[in-house]
Order: sequence, then structure tokens, then C-alpha cells
Amino acid sequence: WRAVSAERLLSQIDNTLNKVSIALVKAQSIERDRTRKPVEILNYQRDLYGKLLQLQGLRRTLVASKYELAKMMNIPPSTPFKVVVPDDLPELPSLAVGVAELEDQALLRRAELVEQTLQERIARDEIHKSIARMFPGLELSGDRGYSSNSYLLYNQWSEFSLKMTWNLMNIVSGWDDISQAEMQRDLVIITRQSLGMAVIGQVDLAHMDYSEALEAFQTAKRIEEINRKIEFHSKNESEALNMGDLDIIQIQLNTLLSQMKKDEQYALLQNALGRLAVSTGEYPFDGLDDGEAIDKLSGEIGTREGNWLKSAWFKPMPGPGAATATSAATRTPANAAPVSILPSAAAASGASPAGAGAREVQFAAYRQEKQAAQLVDRLKAAHADLFAPLTTAIQPATVNGATFYRVRATGLASLEAASALCAQFRIRSVDCMVVR
Repeated sequence: WRAVSAERLLSQIDNTLNKVSIALVKAQSIERDRTRKPVEILNYQRDLYGKLLQLQGLRRTLVASKYELAKMMNIPPSTPFKVVVPDDLPELPSLAVGVAELEDQALLRRAELVEQTLQERIARDEIHKSIARMFPGLELSGDRGYSSNSYLLYNQWSEFSLKMTWNLMNIVSGWDDISQAEMQRDLVIITRQSLGMAVIGQVDLAHMDYSEALEAFQTAKRIEEINRKIEFHSKNESEALNMGDLDIIQIQLNTLLSQMKKDEQYALLQNALGRLAVSTGEYPFDGLDDGEAIDKLSGEIGTREGNWLKSAWFKPMPGPGAATATSAATRTPANAAPVSILPSAAAASGASPAGAGAREVQFAAYRQEKQAAQLVDRLKAAHADLFAPLTTAIQPATVNGATFYRVRATGLASLEAASALCAQFRIRSVDCMVVR
């Protein structure tokens, strides 16, 4: 999953690093020209260098992740390859069972505990064998004879014998054998108890890690959404707030860092899920035929993992429709327009409550029509597949005596269609909102 993040974000990081370098040059020029307060520009340069260090460190981590994945795939690290990036990060459910149930599952299914149980049975059989060797041995034999000699009085007969043997040395050594077998049995029991305590500790830790990782991922996801909204509104309000390039880059940096943090938290969440499965002895991929073709093997792995995540261990996840509705409600509440730091900004964007009848998607609002037209061209060029069935419009609106040009996609049949379209654009890092 870190390699997936690297495939998606490395180009953005490189672009942002270039912007940061340009911003630093501008900041140094401003410092020399004294067009802003020295302390203010120096503080900004310090913060910018701090962000630069973070970006460089994260870039090294992402680059290294692809080398680690190459090593796991048993190919030379220098071999170029691409990771298929999913449209969105698959949702993972929360646990529906308590830690006590997971502990019981682990104590029953962990391979090392099953092995110790079998070793205890073997040790008990050894005790029984040592006791049996101390008793005498009895050998019963029988035979039936016949002779063709007619002069014999009895030419047919039967023989039976009972032989008892007793190795007296077994009596001397038998007690020692029994004692050693009992010690071996006690050792196996203690070993199993120790392993059981270690397994319980692993299960408790894995349970806590997964729950906390899931919560941390949801928090990081929400922070990323908020930063995207801030960046979206800052683009629309840059002229009204007289924001310079330095402020815009700072906001873009925060958005990128939050996106990387979200991907990192998702990778940790996947690791926590794997540790949970291993610690409880759950092996959903047992019995896979490694001779299958890659596409069939990949499909089987996906099916098994999906079935496991739908088991009684986890809470049911909402369906796609419910998830879209929840996401849309979270991003644009039904009783409030998106928050803005300027009173006129919400009116400029034209954001209305996303209730019944909201059938347009808005991307931005500019003071100049030329800027709006340029955005339309860029969006159509980069996302032609999504814009093919849509109608794009630049709608002028007068707010407090100022004219704004709204970039919108129209021709959507329902609120659900508008929400789904906006979700597709957000996946591609394009900010938007559903409006009337």
C-alpha cells in the first residue's frame, strides 16, 4: 500500500518541491526588498524549509517502498514496474467481536498451540508405554500336527504352549523411564501455557492496534477532506483576500501532506489487519493453488479476503449508495452551505443546501471569465471520460456588487448522480461541490 501511495503521489511531490523552491526564491527576494515585515517573512521561510524537509523525507520513504515491494516480488530492485492504483482506498470494517472471543479463537487455532497439544498426547502415551514394559510378557502359541505314518497310534495331534518372559532390568529402569516421561509431559504443559499467554498478549495487542489504526485512518481522512476544502475555497477567494503565491503554496503543501498522511495511516491499518489475522490463527488464503494464472490467483485472493471481511468478526459495511449519501452529507451538510471566512464567498460559489433537486456540480468561482474558461479547458482535457456526457457552463453571478463566474457541470438527472460524479472527481484530486 505504500507503493500504491508512491505511484499516486510522487509526481505531486515533485511538482510541490518545485513550487517550494520557487517560493523560497521569492521569499528571499521579498526579504531583500523589505516589502513585508522581516520577522513575518523569516518565519514563513522557516516554516517553508520545515515543509521542504518533510517532503524530502516522505519522498525517500515512498521511493524506498517500491524497492521493498520489488524485493518481496523477487525481482531486481532496479527493475521498472508500475503498481495499479485503485480508484479509491477500499473501506475496512470495524470489529464486531470482543477481545475475549478472539483469544478463544487463537487458543483453538494457533498452530504452535495445536502442536503442543499433540506433544502432550505423545508424552502421556510414553508414560503408558513405560508402565507396560515393567510387566511380564506372555506368549501364547498353538499348532496342529499330522503324520502319514500309518503305524502310529495317533497320526493327528494338537499342541498348545504358554510362555512367560520377564526382563528384570525393566523393573530397575522402569521407574526412571516413567519419571522422565512425566517430566516431559509437565514440560510440554508448561510450554503450552507459556505460549498461550504469549498468544493472548499478541491477540490483545493486535485488537488494540487495529481499533486504533482504524480510528487514526478515519481522522487522517477527515483532515485531508478539510484541507481539500480549504484549498478549494482559497482558490476561489484568493483575489478577494489578496492572497499571494506564498500563502497558496502553503495551503497546497498542507493538502499534499495530509493526503500522504492518510495513505500512510491506511498502510498501517492494512498491517494491523494482517497482524490480527496471524495472531488469531485465521489464514484465509490457505489452500491457494500457486500454479494458477496471476489473474485467477488475484481474483481468488480478493474473493477470500472479501468473504473474511464479511464474516461475523466484522460489522457490516454500508452499501455503495449509503456510503455515497453519507459522504455527501458529511462534505456538504443539508442545513448549511460550505463555511467561508468571507461573508460573500458562499454567495459567490452559489452553494445551496444539497437537498432534493441539487443537480449541478461546481468546481470553482472566479472574478475573471477568462480564468473560468481556462479551468474548463483544463478539466475537459484531463478528464474527458467524465465530461463526455456532461454539459459545462460558466454562469455569471453578481454578489455584493462584484461579478463572479461559476464553473459548473450540468445535465445531471438527480442528486445521487451529482454526488456520484463529485465523488469521482475527488478521487482524481479535483475539488468540487454539489449545488442546486
